[in-house]
Amino acid sequence: MTDRAPEPDDRPDTGGAGTAVQRLEVTRSSLRKNNPASSGHSAVVYVTKRGDYQVGAGRLTAGEVWLATPREMYLVDITPHEEVFELGLPSAEEAFTYTASVRVTWRISDPVAAVKAGKVEPREAIGRFLEEKLREVTRQFGVEDSANAERRIAHEFGDREVRMSDAVVVTRCTAVLDLDESTRKHIASRTEFARSSETERLSHEVRRLRAEHAREMQRLEQQHELELKQQRMKVYADAIREDDANVLALRLAGHKEDIQDVIGLLQEQKKLSLENAKGILQMALENKAVTLTELKPLLNDASRTMLGLPKNPGSPPRVTADATRADLHDDEADLHDDEDDEDEDDGGER
Repeated sequence: MTDRAPEPDDRPDTGGAGTAVQRLEVTRSSLRKNNPASSGHSAVVYVTKRGDYQVGAGRLTAGEVWLATPREMYLVDITPHEEVFELGLPSAEEAFTYTASVRVTWRISDPVAAVKAGKVEPREAIGRFLEEKLREVTRQFGVEDSANAERRIAHEFGDREVRMSDAVVVTRCTAVLDLDESTRKHIASRTEFARSSETERLSHEVRRLRAEHAREMQRLEQQHELELKQQRMKVYADAIREDDANVLALRLAGHKEDIQDVIGLLQEQKKLSLENAKGILQMALENKAVTLTELKPLLNDASRTMLGLPKNPGSPPRVTADATRADLHDDEADLHDDEDDEDEDDGGER
């Protein structure tokens, strides 16, 4: 690799210790003592007498030392270097910042460009570059999401080469994000408030679910009670229609709360019976089977029945009974008269 070099007086001095590019003394006697060769850790760059740059592949031969002595010679450190930066990076909430410990690995990728640049100390340039790029990343994450921010930085810069100049390339960058004490206290108080709010919300939800469950249970109990009562009322109605007092007594003994309902059923049954009787009498009147005079005592008895009173003892005998007696034969009439006399004698003895 060759290139034209500037005059020796125009070149900056790179012979200081601790730099990546070191200028070596170039004389025949010094080259006999120290004739370095390029390796995996360093590269030797020659500047020929014509001003061309060359990266040496091996040591100079004795002929090259005597006949083609380089005008200049440099030893360039091409091993990876590591730098650590402490940066303040913003979060999504601009009021809070991360304290970032950024670890960077860089190396010289072009020894000739490094020699041309003179002193190669890229720390300041790398720091400015990384702060600009990392601020764009951390602004996408809140202060409580530092783990994801670290993963994003590792993804974008972890194993990606970033060229800083013609001579220097960054090969790796990782960051550890931390919070200052005031930010930690703020996050702790905010987290505690969020937990309290969540606990209150869950407690409210539990109370709501319990109340809803209680209402549902009450509804189911009421529905069950209603179904049981409907079953009992059906039994009561059947017993009333069949005039089965024993069933009524047994059922009511275990369910005294049904007494009023049973009384209502009885009244309803009497009302239906009266309505049926009324319909029959109406038909009898329309067909002239009976007269109003004959119906009057029957209506009185029906009224007393509705009121729960005994029938009128002085009510006249039924018409059909009298008509039957009028059709009896004389012998049967005498027999009835004898029976009536015996009844009167018995009544007198009593």
